[in-house]
Amino acid sequence: AVGYNVEEIKKILYYCPESCNIPCSQTRTFQLTSYPTSRPQKESMCLDNKNYRGPLGQECSLHERLGCNHTGMGYLGYSAEEIDELIENCPVSCKVSCRPTLAKTIPLVPPFISPTILPSTLPSAIPI
Repeated sequence: AVGYNVEEIKKILYYCPESCNIPCSQTRTFQLTSYPTSRPQKESMCLDNKNYRGPLGQECSLHERLGCNHTGMGYLGYSAEEIDELIENCPVSCKVSCRPTLAKTIPLVPPFISPTILPSTLPSAIPI
């Protein structure tokens, strides 16, 4: 992850799973942890979120017929963020391969400015 921040890494893993040698047949959720782990924690789920409702209150199943592409949904008034949320919540109905995502959680321990006993999983930023 040379020079990439967490958000950029999320985008790379989301949009380029094959380039990252991650099987598209399963969704991987990488949990950020306080301390390094030997491997990312993964959770295999490729299902529509039954609780999801789009901006107009529609369920995932509606998109089996409508589709979920950015151009078409943009014409219907969806923002890019709403389309991304739709695809993330409705991968089966949107007919997309499950893609890896990073957990949207805040780390339990803030980053340290001084050296720590345990190594970090990513390169540290250059001190200012």
